[in-house]
Amino acid sequence: MAAKKIVLTGDRPTGKLHLGHYVGSLKQRVKMQNSGDYEPFIMIADQQALTDNARDPEKVRNSLLQVALDYLAVGLDPAKSTIYVQSQIPALSELNMYYLNLVTDSLPALALGMEPVESSVMTEKPRSAREPLFSRAFSLRLAWQGAMVGLLTLAAYWLGEYVLSDPAQADATANTMAFATLTFSQLFHAFDVRSESQSLFRLGISSNPAMNKAFLVGMALQLSVLLIPPLMDLFQVCPLSPLEWGCVLSLAVLPIVFCEIEKSFRRLSKSSG
Repeated sequence: MAAKKIVLTGDRPTGKLHLGHYVGSLKQRVKMQNSGDYEPFIMIADQQALTDNARDPEKVRNSLLQVALDYLAVGLDPAKSTIYVQSQIPALSELNMYYLNLVTDSLPALALGMEPVESSVMTEKPRSAREPLFSRAFSLRLAWQGAMVGLLTLAAYWLGEYVLSDPAQADATANTMAFATLTFSQLFHAFDVRSESQSLFRLGISSNPAMNKAFLVGMALQLSVLLIPPLMDLFQVCPLSPLEWGCVLSLAVLPIVFCEIEKSFRRLSKSSG
């Protein structure tokens, strides 16, 4: 017996389906379903609908049931066709996390491996043979810098949810602002970890060309996800206003500010000691 061909199709829940939907696609879906040659998957694309209905998410929510009822009314059978709501498939949301790790960890990590040796390396005291790989000082830096990025991301979410956006579409804006802030802040933060003590401006922003290239590629990838409609649909993000963009970028660059302040205090403490 030949394997059935898989067909994926669907509609955005932005209102009732009409005669044009039936003539244009619904009639054909019923025909494929009943032929026995296909395995149809029909998506109610609620997250995709938010790309141009972000200001009215209630309209999308209210249309979900109506679209499902329209499917049943024209003869689509749940026993023969898989009908599902886009937002209820966890794997689609997990895609964001995999992408985030790819952009913020892979290229910057490779670039850090090409960091030039610091001129002061021979003046540093040798590490004790008994000192663990993760020393107390390193663990503290790891903890506070991780908490910093997390709090900046939560701040972006809070601004999107409660301050900047219309309450009717706050959830989508908050999620998009948090996603963008988390990614951008880690790209900026990669410059901070080039040295544990030296200022970025003393090292020279252009002294590691590989890091600059990794930063630009990461920025281009993230901007593509946030600005190109097909990718916005795939990653379930919504358009941001200029004010929201300003908040995201302001929060994202703060790791450089905080880390430069911390490094200056550490240098002063070392020199006075």
